[in-house]
Amino acid sequence: MAENIIKLPLANLKGIKSLEEAISARRSVRRYKTDPLSMSQLSQLLWSAQGITAAGRFRAVPSAGATFPLEVYTFVGEQTIENLKAGIYHYEVNSHSIGLHVDGDCRRELAEAL
Repeated sequence: MAENIIKLPLANLKGIKSLEEAISARRSVRRYKTDPLSMSQLSQLLWSAQGITAAGRFRAVPSAGATFPLEVYTFVGEQTIENLKAGIYHYEVNSHSIGLHVDGDCRRELAEAL
């Protein structure tokens, strides 16, 4: 599995909007762009979901007793992330990287299962 590990760009820890501005401007959108995300954008999303924020102990999301029982996977379709082939990737929190878990576009199967 080690050959399938992809190191992600560092997460941006300094935003251009305050939390209050982001909450105030938040809207649900039902028209999605077809442009692929960049690796930096994927990196930021994954870090925001479970990334380490300090000294390997703290994460971007709370967890009772700091047990962090959740694992994050991303389903990538053809041409949805720049320079990343379709597949299911597991977010490796400690190394801020992703590992290919299943090769190929599995989004249809995911949609049917949900």
